[in-house]
Amino acid sequence: MRDMFLIFAFFVFGLEVTGQDKQIRVRREADEYFARIADRQPLTRWDDETLRTSAATLITKAEDFTTHPNVKVRFHAYALLSKVGLFSAERATRKVVTEHLIIASSDSEQLVRESALRYMLRFHARDFQTGAGQVLWTQFRQGPNHELTRLLGLLSVREALPDLQRLGKRIGPFGNAVTYTLVSWDAQLACARMGDATALNLVLSGFQKRGEASVPMLLMDLAYVGSNRTLAVIDTYLNNNGVFAGNGSDVVNIRHEQMALHALATHLEGFPVKSGMIGGYSSYELDTARDWMRQRVNKDPSDR
Repeated sequence: MRDMFLIFAFFVFGLEVTGQDKQIRVRREADEYFARIADRQPLTRWDDETLRTSAATLITKAEDFTTHPNVKVRFHAYALLSKVGLFSAERATRKVVTEHLIIASSDSEQLVRESALRYMLRFHARDFQTGAGQVLWTQFRQGPNHELTRLLGLLSVREALPDLQRLGKRIGPFGNAVTYTLVSWDAQLACARMGDATALNLVLSGFQKRGEASVPMLLMDLAYVGSNRTLAVIDTYLNNNGVFAGNGSDVVNIRHEQMALHALATHLEGFPVKSGMIGGYSSYELDTARDWMRQRVNKDPSDR
């Protein structure tokens, strides 16, 4: 019995040492990674296993470089933080990452700001700290763009609803007509996500008027809105094995069911299928999604 205990103790000790050695190695690799960026040398890709199992170590190291004077170093520091957060299932880890991205959205360099906003759109509302929406609303009022507009909807910044409604109608002190054209649809989506019935009707009407080439990306927009009515539309594609034709679409020869599942997995928090490659979802994942949708979606067209 004593011998078995000693064997077990040595085994546990060995695991601890191995774990400590791994984190020491990861810290060294992170230092080398950022040194290569500063020296403009080719970069290696962080493997998925390291992103998952060394999150705390990578966050600590990346934080050290978020204030670096070299813009490319800061850019890659925030990118690494984002990847760690997106790989993590821990809410606390994801909140730490989005807090850094909020800071990055006010960086002096446009490259860092725009990258931070794009990464934030890949997180869910509950991944953000209280007050994040107010920071983004302030930035929006200085000049709206695609990412800021959608983030206000993602975080349900209701104080911004009047601004978004005006932008959706292409009126108000927001810049030139080009700006309106690019982000008015985003504003309608954001309003619809926050429960604006008029905006939701406009979004669904817009979907019906678009050609087939636009449908794949519009399914992503409907999933972002996430109402019963938009999910019901997606559900019809989830249960259809037709194929999207070319006609200028970025998504060609992809089955309707695959694109619909990808839209749902990308935008719905708590969805049972993890977002992956379009066209690569298994039959099991498709069946899981369909079962979930049958329980979730109210097909009554009068219901939001």
